[in-house]
Amino acid sequence: METNDRDILIETTSGNLISIKEYSGYYDPLQYPLLLPHGTYGWHMQQRSNTPSILLHAGRLLQQYMVDMYIKVETQKLHWIRSHQSDIRAEHYQGLQDCLYSGENDAGTEKINQT
Repeated sequence: METNDRDILIETTSGNLISIKEYSGYYDPLQYPLLLPHGTYGWHMQQRSNTPSILLHAGRLLQQYMVDMYIKVETQKLHWIRSHQSDIRAEHYQGLQDCLYSGENDAGTEKINQT
């Protein structure tokens, strides 16, 4: 089983270990059992007609949940960038980086002002 330092290991009822990413929706019910008491994913929070909204009464816990969801989205974006470097082709930006290091940062405005 391939894992990294931040993966969460979960033991199933059959005794097997499974690994999930820290930004996976599977982790939400484990981290927020008061907000997700039925074990549903975080993005499946649907209001039931005969029960009061848990979210409206969660206060600071809802704020923490929202911050964590934002962090998950940003972490997932960074993970994609890290694992798709060959797709991004960062080597094509080397010329831009060379210009910045050499001090060429006026973007040719002198030529426009001279005419």
